[in-house]
Amino acid sequence: MDQTFPLQRREIVEEGPPVKTLKERWPALFTERQVFAEFNRIATTNLQNNFFDAMDRYTPRFVTIFKSKKGTVGETLAEFVQQIDLREQDVTAMRTLVLRGLPVLLGDDPSNFYNTCFDADSDEAWAQVSVGVLTVISEDVPLCPNHLHLDAVSTAIIVQGACA
Repeated sequence: MDQTFPLQRREIVEEGPPVKTLKERWPALFTERQVFAEFNRIATTNLQNNFFDAMDRYTPRFVTIFKSKKGTVGETLAEFVQQIDLREQDVTAMRTLVLRGLPVLLGDDPSNFYNTCFDADSDEAWAQVSVGVLTVISEDVPLCPNHLHLDAVSTAIIVQGACA
Protein backbone atom coordinates (compact mmCIF):
# COMPACT_ATOMS: atom_id res chain seq x y z
CA MET A 1 0.00 0.00 0.00
CA ASP A 2 2.91 2.33 0.67
CA GLN A 3 3.91 2.10 -2.99
CA THR A 4 0.45 2.87 -4.37
CA PHE A 5 -0.42 5.66 -1.94
CA PRO A 6 0.95 8.54 -4.11
CA LEU A 7 -0.87 7.17 -7.16
CA GLN A 8 -4.15 6.76 -5.25
CA ARG A 9 -3.84 10.21 -3.72
CA ARG A 10 -3.19 11.90 -7.08
CA GLU A 11 -6.10 10.08 -8.72
CA ILE A 12 -8.53 10.88 -5.91
CA VAL A 13 -7.49 14.53 -5.48
CA GLU A 14 -7.09 15.46 -9.15
CA GLU A 15 -9.87 13.44 -10.75
CA GLY A 16 -12.38 13.18 -7.90
CA PRO A 17 -13.96 9.94 -9.16
CA PRO A 18 -17.25 8.65 -7.71
CA VAL A 19 -17.00 6.24 -4.79
CA LYS A 20 -18.21 3.35 -6.96
CA THR A 21 -15.27 3.86 -9.32
CA LEU A 22 -12.84 4.10 -6.42
CA LYS A 23 -14.21 0.90 -4.95
CA GLU A 24 -13.71 -0.92 -8.26
CA ARG A 25 -10.21 0.50 -8.82
CA TRP A 26 -8.90 0.40 -5.22
CA PRO A 27 -11.01 -2.20 -3.30
CA ALA A 28 -8.53 -2.41 -0.43
CA LEU A 29 -9.34 1.20 0.52
CA PHE A 30 -12.80 0.01 1.54
CA THR A 31 -11.79 -2.66 4.02
CA GLU A 32 -11.93 -1.81 7.69
CA ARG A 33 -8.32 -2.82 8.23
CA GLN A 34 -7.09 -0.64 5.39
CA VAL A 35 -9.08 2.42 6.50
CA PHE A 36 -7.46 2.18 9.92
CA ALA A 37 -4.02 1.64 8.37
CA GLU A 38 -4.40 4.68 6.09
CA PHE A 39 -5.58 6.84 8.98
CA ASN A 40 -2.65 5.66 11.08
CA ARG A 41 -0.23 6.45 8.24
CA ILE A 42 -1.61 9.98 7.77
CA ALA A 43 -2.38 10.97 11.38
CA THR A 44 0.01 8.61 13.22
CA THR A 45 -2.70 7.64 15.66
CA ASN A 46 -4.89 4.57 16.15
CA LEU A 47 -8.32 5.76 15.02
CA GLN A 48 -10.30 2.83 16.39
CA ASN A 49 -8.70 2.82 19.84
CA ASN A 50 -8.94 6.60 20.23
CA PHE A 51 -12.57 6.64 19.09
CA PHE A 52 -13.68 3.83 21.39
CA ASP A 53 -11.67 5.17 24.34
CA ALA A 54 -13.32 8.58 24.02
CA MET A 55 -16.74 7.07 23.47
CA ASP A 56 -16.45 4.80 26.50
CA ARG A 57 -15.18 7.70 28.65
CA TYR A 58 -18.22 9.89 27.83
CA THR A 59 -20.92 7.20 27.65
CA PRO A 60 -22.02 7.44 31.32
CA ARG A 61 -22.52 11.20 30.94
CA PHE A 62 -24.49 10.75 27.72
CA VAL A 63 -26.76 8.17 29.37
CA THR A 64 -27.41 10.64 32.21
CA ILE A 65 -28.25 13.37 29.69
CA PHE A 66 -30.48 11.01 27.69
CA LYS A 67 -32.44 10.13 30.84
CA SER A 68 -32.87 13.80 31.81
CA LYS A 69 -34.39 14.99 28.51
CA LYS A 70 -38.10 15.76 28.26
CA GLY A 71 -40.57 16.20 25.41
CA THR A 72 -40.45 14.26 22.15
CA VAL A 73 -36.64 14.12 22.25
CA GLY A 74 -36.82 12.68 25.76
CA GLU A 75 -39.44 10.13 24.69
CA THR A 76 -37.29 8.90 21.80
CA LEU A 77 -34.19 8.73 23.99
CA ALA A 78 -36.18 6.90 26.69
CA GLU A 79 -37.17 4.29 24.08
CA PHE A 80 -33.48 3.73 23.37
CA VAL A 81 -32.44 3.60 27.03
CA GLN A 82 -35.22 1.11 27.88
CA GLN A 83 -33.71 -1.37 25.41
CA ILE A 84 -30.43 -1.50 27.34
CA ASP A 85 -29.81 -3.28 30.63
CA LEU A 86 -27.71 -0.57 32.28
CA ARG A 87 -26.65 -2.93 35.07
CA GLU A 88 -25.11 -5.41 32.60
CA GLN A 89 -22.64 -2.90 31.13
CA ASP A 90 -22.56 -4.48 27.65
CA VAL A 91 -20.01 -2.25 25.89
CA THR A 92 -21.46 -2.81 22.41
CA ALA A 93 -24.99 -2.06 23.59
CA MET A 94 -23.87 1.10 25.36
CA ARG A 95 -21.96 2.31 22.29
CA THR A 96 -24.98 1.59 20.10
CA LEU A 97 -27.19 3.55 22.48
CA VAL A 98 -24.90 6.60 22.36
CA LEU A 99 -24.44 6.53 18.58
CA ARG A 100 -28.18 6.22 17.98
CA GLY A 101 -29.05 8.80 20.64
CA LEU A 102 -26.62 11.57 19.70
CA PRO A 103 -28.43 12.78 16.56
CA VAL A 104 -31.73 12.79 18.46
CA LEU A 105 -30.15 14.76 21.29
CA LEU A 106 -28.74 17.28 18.80
CA GLY A 107 -32.14 17.74 17.12
CA ASP A 108 -31.29 15.98 13.86
CA ASP A 109 -33.53 13.50 12.07
CA PRO A 110 -31.54 10.25 12.08
CA SER A 111 -34.09 8.37 9.94
CA ASN A 112 -32.17 9.05 6.73
CA PHE A 113 -28.84 8.10 8.27
CA TYR A 114 -29.69 4.96 10.27
CA ASN A 115 -31.33 2.43 7.97
CA THR A 116 -32.57 -1.08 8.67
CA CYS A 117 -33.41 -3.87 6.25
CA PHE A 118 -34.03 -7.60 6.25
CA ASP A 119 -31.23 -9.92 5.19
CA ALA A 120 -33.16 -10.86 2.02
CA ASP A 121 -33.72 -7.24 0.90
CA SER A 122 -32.20 -5.92 -2.30
CA ASP A 123 -29.15 -3.65 -2.33
CA GLU A 124 -30.95 -1.35 -4.78
CA ALA A 125 -33.16 -0.10 -1.95
CA TRP A 126 -30.22 2.00 -0.77
CA ALA A 127 -29.18 3.45 -4.14
CA GLN A 128 -30.54 6.89 -3.21
CA VAL A 129 -28.81 7.05 0.19
CA SER A 130 -25.68 9.20 -0.03
CA VAL A 131 -24.22 8.17 3.33
CA GLY A 132 -25.54 6.19 6.26
CA VAL A 133 -25.40 3.12 8.44
CA LEU A 134 -27.30 0.01 7.38
CA THR A 135 -28.30 -2.56 9.99
CA VAL A 136 -29.29 -5.91 8.52
CA ILE A 137 -31.70 -7.99 10.60
CA SER A 138 -33.20 -11.44 10.07
CA GLU A 139 -36.69 -11.85 8.61
CA ASP A 140 -38.20 -12.98 11.93
CA VAL A 141 -37.30 -9.75 13.76
CA PRO A 142 -39.97 -7.03 13.60
CA LEU A 143 -38.94 -3.87 11.77
CA CYS A 144 -39.59 -1.14 14.35
CA PRO A 145 -38.55 2.50 14.38
CA ASN A 146 -36.27 3.44 17.28
CA HIS A 147 -35.18 -0.15 17.81
CA LEU A 148 -31.45 -0.56 18.49
CA HIS A 149 -31.27 -4.06 16.91
CA LEU A 150 -28.50 -5.29 19.19
CA ASP A 151 -28.74 -8.76 17.63
CA ALA A 152 -28.25 -7.65 14.01
CA VAL A 153 -27.07 -10.05 11.32
CA SER A 154 -24.58 -7.44 10.10
CA THR A 155 -23.92 -3.73 9.87
CA ALA A 156 -22.58 -1.80 6.88
CA ILE A 157 -21.73 1.75 5.95
CA ILE A 158 -23.54 3.15 2.91
CA VAL A 159 -21.57 5.53 0.68
CA GLN A 160 -23.25 6.85 -2.47
CA GLY A 161 -25.85 4.08 -2.48
CA ALA A 162 -23.39 1.19 -2.09
CA CYS A 163 -22.41 -0.69 1.02
CA ALA A 164 -18.76 -0.21 1.79
